[in-house]
Amino acid sequence: MPKETTMIHDPQRVELMRSGIAKGLRRISAIEAKLIGKTTGLREQLAHARNHFNDVELNYLSFLDKQERTPQQEARWLNSADMHLAVAITETDLIEKLI
Repeated sequence: MPKETTMIHDPQRVELMRSGIAKGLRRISAIEAKLIGKTTGLREQLAHARNHFNDVELNYLSFLDKQERTPQQEARWLNSADMHLAVAITETDLIEKLI
């Protein structure tokens, strides 16, 4: 019996978050490029921010099509993902300002 496909109730919101993740990861790569040859603790902070972006995808968004949720449950799940994405963006902003 084939696995039943679950439905994402707010695909535009999910795509917007994925776009934010991609943009954040590009920013981190650009910052890392500026740090070549410099010995600094900023690399560790960048790795931490990168992990936050990846965690949003791996721990939140990738589960949306694997677990059935009501629209209200999905909205709460995405609110948590948004909060983690905001942390990653804030971390990246702060690192960028330090450079």
